Amino acid sequence: MTFVKFTYNPKTLRFEKARFNWWNLVFNVAALLFTGSLLFVGLVYLQNQLFESDYEKNLRNENKALSKHKYLVEEEIVQASIAITDLVGQDKVLQKRVLLTEEVAPAEQVVYTKEMLLTNSSAFDELISSLLTKSKYAFQKATSTSYQFSKLYWPVKNDVEELTHYPTLPPLSNFKVDALVCGYGNQINPFNKLLYEHKGIDLAAEKGSGVVASGSGKVILLIRSVMPTGLGNYVIIDHGNGFKTTYAHLQDINVHSGQKILQGQPIGTVGISGGVIAPHLHFEISKNDRSCNPVQFLIMKTDVASFMAMASTNKLTKQALD
Repeated sequence: MTFVKFTYNPKTLRFEKARFNWWNLVFNVAALLFTGSLLFVGLVYLQNQLFESDYEKNLRNENKALSKHKYLVEEEIVQASIAITDLVGQDKVLQKRVLLTEEVAPAEQVVYTKEMLLTNSSAFDELISSLLTKSKYAFQKATSTSYQFSKLYWPVKNDVEELTHYPTLPPLSNFKVDALVCGYGNQINPFNKLLYEHKGIDLAAEKGSGVVASGSGKVILLIRSVMPTGLGNYVIIDHGNGFKTTYAHLQDINVHSGQKILQGQPIGTVGISGGVIAPHLHFEISKNDRSCNPVQFLIMKTDVASFMAMASTNKLTKQALD
């Protein structure tokens, strides 16, 4: 059975068969869709507010924890950078003191931004991975370096006696760094201007300045000479364990052969005896009758800056004073 819809026409005062209105259909469908969408959004919102799955709960707690500890991570990264810079500085001091060089590999600076610390950023994972890799490498390098230094420079029981006999005190009473005017090794002869092997160092000082023993020991040789050549008046002290020191071109000698000497004890004065062109002290160190570089021994009463200044001067080729 077919139903026909009629509508009242006030103009004709009659009921007429209704015409199909497409606009009403479109409006009703749109209104229905809009109402359904609002209802769906509202239901989803209520569901998210009132009900929470275990997975969502875990994620929410994790985000809270990460947000709380993000600032701690930032602070730890800053502290790590400061520690690395400090270690590089200490490494430079060690290189200067032991190896006489400043060639230290620069520490690679860690650069990070706030975005790296977001939990959804892969840059954060890369930063952590990079820090872990560098820290492991630094630890391995430090362990290896520490072991090597301990083998080379850490004294064992048998070394203690030898260390106590090292001539480590500068041999001038009022020693200053600029007193070193000519170093050890190949230098220019002041008389023929040719290179020759300079077996000691020349320390310039006024005539009559005090000369002291670089280390404790015993006077084994004392020479006084009026010849205008050679070492002039000089003293040799045996420090034991093969170490000997020579103090040449002296004016006065205040010790005698066979006398036991303490480190820092006066033994004479600076002069111009022997073959010299100016008053100074020619100072030598030998180990088992083989000459050594005296600069490497003179560490007492010498700070790092002064020691490095002497090491730099010692490398130069200059005219000797004898």
